[in-house]
Amino acid sequence: MVGSLLPWATVDAGHFGIRTEYGIEGDGVFTLIGGALFAVFFLLHYAPWQRLVATLIALGLLVVAVVEFSDVQNNVAEANAEAERVSAELTASVGVGLWIVLVGSVGVLAGVLLRRSTRSRTSPQRSPFETAAVTKPGPDS
Repeated sequence: MVGSLLPWATVDAGHFGIRTEYGIEGDGVFTLIGGALFAVFFLLHYAPWQRLVATLIALGLLVVAVVEFSDVQNNVAEANAEAERVSAELTASVGVGLWIVLVGSVGVLAGVLLRRSTRSRTSPQRSPFETAAVTKPGPDS
C-alpha cells in the first residue's frame, strides 16, 4: 500500500525542472483501496467465500500493477526516444512506488496462494483471535 503513495514516474527536463507523478494521482487509488481490502480479507478469511475474495483482490492488484507498469514503461521509453531524437535534455524513469506495488502484488498473491495450500493440508482452522488450550503441568513435572 505504501507504493501507492510514492512516485510512479519521474521526468527530469534539465533546466525546466523535474516532474514526478505519484501513484495516488492515478490508479494508485485502486491499489491503495485494494491493499486495504486485501489486508482485511487475508487476516480474516476463514469462510471459503472470504478466501475467494482475498484471492480475487490479490489477482486484481497484480493485474493493475502489471498494466500500470507496462504503461509507464512504454511512456518512459517513448519520452526518452523523443528526447534523444531532438537532442533534448530530458530523462524519464519508472518511480520506486510502482516497483514496490509490482513486487508487493506478486508477494500478496504468493502469500494468499501459499496460505491456501497450507490451510488445506492442516487440521481444523482457528481464528487468530482464539487461544489454544493451556495445559497445566501435573504433579510429576
